[in-house]
Amino acid sequence: MSNRLQRLSKKAPEGWDTVLPTLEMFDNRMKDAVNESHEGKRKHETTWPIHRINYEKSRYVYEMYYNKEEISRELYDFCIREKVVDGQLMAKWKKPGYEFLCSLAAINKGSTNFGTTSVCRVPLRLRSGKIAPSVTTGCISCASCDKGAPIWWNSRLPQEEGRSGGKGRPDEAQEEEDAEVERRAAMLRGDGDAGAKRARTDLTHLLHDDDPLDSSRPMTTCKLERKMVRLSNYTHCVGVSECEMQSHGVALNEELLRSREKK
Repeated sequence: MSNRLQRLSKKAPEGWDTVLPTLEMFDNRMKDAVNESHEGKRKHETTWPIHRINYEKSRYVYEMYYNKEEISRELYDFCIREKVVDGQLMAKWKKPGYEFLCSLAAINKGSTNFGTTSVCRVPLRLRSGKIAPSVTTGCISCASCDKGAPIWWNSRLPQEEGRSGGKGRPDEAQEEEDAEVERRAAMLRGDGDAGAKRARTDLTHLLHDDDPLDSSRPMTTCKLERKMVRLSNYTHCVGVSECEMQSHGVALNEELLRSREKK
């Protein structure tokens, strides 16, 4: 345990033992981040872990009080008063639009050349070009409308998780769509017999009765009319000859006339 936390333990209110192990863990991580070698890093990248640890440590106490309700207001105020956590940052989280603000440095307009906030305050959907983290904090996005905010420099973007099958469309659905796109492309290109064979198969299914249980019963006029419409909508297919389409149309038309005459 650090000397500072050990000293605070003597005057801390009830519930201090609940948060002490986690606070000690964050202090150790902060020491490691400060003492970490800067070799191979750009100057501004050396402070990125510090901003993240400060956020996570403050967020832990914030969640323990407001969401989980596992600590008292007295302990919450004690942590802020003794500067165990970032009280000013936690105060910003209560304001609309700043619920996941990564650091006060992100909204410090005096530290930028044009007097603006950091790029991480701009929602991902409004950005163009390559998505990059803020030079100051290492945060990619802490906008409230972005899922998973704050998104740090070493975090995965939401769209990357979707492509990997994590939270996006399943791989099976993607494969089915790719197969369908390839089939349509092959038909449009007129590649070999594959497109024609598939088109003829689709046409055969189109002309058969939809319900196998009723296949022995004659088709009604309504069904024949529906099949005529579906056949006319199918004329865009590649790989089925025009003569073949006409022969199927004539056969359906004759059967339709016979069904009407019986009525």
